[in-house]
Amino acid sequence: QFKVLTSAQVGALTSDQIKTLQTEDFASINTAALRGMSSVQLGALGTNEIVALTTAQAAALTSSQVAGLTSDQIAKLETDDLRALNTGTLKALGSEQIAALTSDQIVALTSAQIA
Repeated sequence: QFKVLTSAQVGALTSDQIKTLQTEDFASINTAALRGMSSVQLGALGTNEIVALTTAQAAALTSSQVAGLTSDQIAKLETDDLRALNTGTLKALGSEQIAALTSDQIVALTSAQIA
């Protein structure tokens, strides 16, 4: 059901509604619709939903969306998803978010991402 939602419809969901999304529902949201989510909405996601992010979804995240992720969420990003983030998006990470990166995540970053 969630894969047919538009970015405006996804953007209209409340944080409480976001918290009730099942992992498979979140993973089915298309990248265009995902761009409609605010940083507050993304911050309301559980870590299971962050793990369920597809690489395409991760690549679609904007700087402001990534800036809204909690340290716990950042630590749960899979290495492929982290590699999918562009340099500008990575620059949006705050010091607490950077500190939350695991050693596996840091090793997975490309030289272009950290240049």
